[in-house]
Amino acid sequence: MEMGRGFALVGRQFPLKIVDQETGEDQEFFIDLLFYNYILRRFVVIDLKIEDFKPEFAGKMGFYLTAVDELERQPGDESSIGLVLCPGRSKTVTEWALRSIDAPVAVARYTTGDVVLTETPPAEMKPALPDLPALASELSNIVEAANVVYDDELSES
Repeated sequence: MEMGRGFALVGRQFPLKIVDQETGEDQEFFIDLLFYNYILRRFVVIDLKIEDFKPEFAGKMGFYLTAVDELERQPGDESSIGLVLCPGRSKTVTEWALRSIDAPVAVARYTTGDVVLTETPPAEMKPALPDLPALASELSNIVEAANVVYDDELSES
C-alpha cells in the first residue's frame, strides 16, 4: 500500500509484548497498523475502528504510543504519533478525550463510499504525510475486511 513519502510498513496486527516489572508476567497487545516514517523519524500508529469515536479510544492510543516508544523507538527517533480512524465522531467528545494527551494523536473519519475526512495535519508534518483522502480510501478496504472477521466472530459466539 502506498502511504506517501517516507513511510515504511512495520507491521499489520503488530504484536507488543508487555512484561510486568513486578510479576514478570507478560501480556500481548496488537496494533492494527504500524508504520515508520524515515523523514519524520518516528513511528506512526494507526488504530482502525468500526464504530464511532469513543473516549476510551484515546486512552488505548496513548497506551500504544507509550508502548511503541518504550519497546521499538531507537536513539534519534522522535516520539510516536497516532491516528485513530473511525466512521464517525463527535467534535466535542473527541476534543475533550484528546485534551489531556501529550502525544500527537489525530482522529479522522472515514467512509467506505465517497471519502470525507476532518481536520488537516499539522503544517510541519504535512510534507511527509500521505494524502488523507487516498489513505482513507486504502484503509477502508482493511476496515471492510475487519468487519467480515468481526461478524464471523460474533456468529461463532
